[in-house]
Amino acid sequence: MFLKDCTEDKHTAQTLFRTCRGFELISDVAVISRCMNAPASLTKEEVDMCESLLKLYREANKSNVVNQKHAISVPRMPDIVTNLLHTSQDEDLSDACVAIINELSQNAEGRTTIVNNFDTTRLMQGLLKFMNIGSSRSAANAVGTLNNMAIDKKFLMQFRDSFEESVLPAFENIMKRCAEISLTVVPSCVSMVSNMAVDPVLRRIMSARAELWEACLQAMDVCLSDQTKYDEVLEPLTGLMVNLTLKPSAVPQEPVIALATISKTHGLLDSPNPTIVQRTAGILSHVLPLSDESIKVCQDSAPSGLFRLLKDPDLQTVKYAMKALAACTKCSDTARKTVIQQDTKIETLRSLLKVEDETLQANSSLCIGHLLNDKALCQSLYGTDMVMELLKHVADHKNSVVQQNCAIALATLAQEDRRHVERLRELHGLGILHDCMKHFN
Repeated sequence: MFLKDCTEDKHTAQTLFRTCRGFELISDVAVISRCMNAPASLTKEEVDMCESLLKLYREANKSNVVNQKHAISVPRMPDIVTNLLHTSQDEDLSDACVAIINELSQNAEGRTTIVNNFDTTRLMQGLLKFMNIGSSRSAANAVGTLNNMAIDKKFLMQFRDSFEESVLPAFENIMKRCAEISLTVVPSCVSMVSNMAVDPVLRRIMSARAELWEACLQAMDVCLSDQTKYDEVLEPLTGLMVNLTLKPSAVPQEPVIALATISKTHGLLDSPNPTIVQRTAGILSHVLPLSDESIKVCQDSAPSGLFRLLKDPDLQTVKYAMKALAACTKCSDTARKTVIQQDTKIETLRSLLKVEDETLQANSSLCIGHLLNDKALCQSLYGTDMVMELLKHVADHKNSVVQQNCAIALATLAQEDRRHVERLRELHGLGILHDCMKHFN
């Protein structure tokens, strides 16, 4: 109780504890050292002693970087703490152990201390265990610790060789059992793995692992059974799936997994949670351009939801939706008809051509080109500024992708309704279009 009683000057008490070799109790006192090294065979009194000492250590370490560094420098301290995580059979003792590590992870210096002194693979395995079998308190502290550590680049790099064997199986088990695990823990656990996906090597490992996708999809089934209850799980889970599909090579290569991903997620475009909606659009924008079969799964409902998002105030949401919609309209007549029915003169898509974002311009012009294969639409656009809007981008050489997409759209428009050729001639655009098409051909 020494530190807790010194509330008026806790820092002084912490300094005294360190300078009076309080941290060395774990190595200098034989009975304490023996108990800490064999936690599975302790009497109740010995467990209480170890628990009290760990709580004392936590108080001595709170918001005190100097003490934290000193505590970990005590001989075998990192090994003792890690072994306690793996072998202690007492819940309170385990809770106290997890709490110490959580305290260390609260600041950058503490995280560096952990990375430099602990066997991080064993540490992470021990912490992940508490998601499944620990108390709600130790589970919350464990996942909080892992989330803190997941923002440390050096920590992530240390897992590159052992990640698939040492970490992912435990996480997959949590995903498969998410209905049985505390809802205060699962979202943070998913966020932790999503944060780890920032490391490009770890992301490639995760993306290529079929077992991980299957576990995530199994968790998705649970969440979809009661979206209100599992809203806090759906949010990080869709975020993880966006991160895993970020690169084209990371999109699930097994058609069955890609199909299941789209089949289970596209309905979330109607979620009342805007974060889930944005991330769902992100998943669709990453997967649909690479999987025609996946488009068939969602072509009856997704295009309508994606078109609605084109008016969203958040630019990233609009960009996701536009890319996914362009993929749908490329190979789905149903998708093209849906868009034309909702926007008879494609004014929404045309407005996106004017937004100063090259990615958005490229995908909106691509989508317009797909829609202009509809003769009735081309006829309805006569008398609008469609030709001028497309020609402006054809004449602009800043972005070759936008230029090419607009040239193709303009050529299609003129071919479907010859009246647009006259307008093109009035604007002196025939030569511009011819030169552009010749260049791209």
